[in-house]
Amino acid sequence: MKLNPSALSWIFLTIGSCVAPPSNDSIPSNRNRLELTAEAFLQYKSVNGIWPPASVSDPDGKLLHSWRVLILPYLEANEIFNRYSLAVPWNVEPNSNLIDIKSTNSKERVSEIYCGGTSRFTQILLLLPNDSKTNPAQSYGLDDRNENWRATSSLFDDRIFLLFVRESAIHWLEPRDYTFDDVSRPVGKSSVEAGLAIFPDGTTKLLDKQEIENIEW
Repeated sequence: MKLNPSALSWIFLTIGSCVAPPSNDSIPSNRNRLELTAEAFLQYKSVNGIWPPASVSDPDGKLLHSWRVLILPYLEANEIFNRYSLAVPWNVEPNSNLIDIKSTNSKERVSEIYCGGTSRFTQILLLLPNDSKTNPAQSYGLDDRNENWRATSSLFDDRIFLLFVRESAIHWLEPRDYTFDDVSRPVGKSSVEAGLAIFPDGTTKLLDKQEIENIEW
């Protein structure tokens, strides 16, 4: 199936925005941040036998959790992951308490990788098919046993596409990413600066803006 790119329609949180990372040698470069995220994806697949889902949903299809939370253990951020509950949505306590959690090594690492160390809004997003927002079967669903969750289907058959988006207005905890429609609109085109493709064999490829626009799903 070929999908031409075509943008962000709503903003859940309206405070702040992602800005360029400060000039600080301790903060990974944008390329390194994509590569660290890709490495976490590959480690997740190695351990679980499947790519992490784009999101976790309840039985009614309501989106609860982001892939950015699920790969935290593979980003050396277990402290944050262990304080997060899969039993409630991302913006409900105790998860909402993590939005402004006091600085810790785990929190700083999450902030540096996802947000460039300057904001609560993520600059690392997935590129998703246009129907992913309305097809809950393409995410994970919580089962009936406390916090356990199971795969209902796999969103990614082969490749995964990560994006570096300068200003996303999406909180890093929020289960929301960009679709092809998002990156094709003016706000998306101006914000998406680079990408990275992850392949099942563990190889990766950095993508420029033109290559992202020419992706065939």
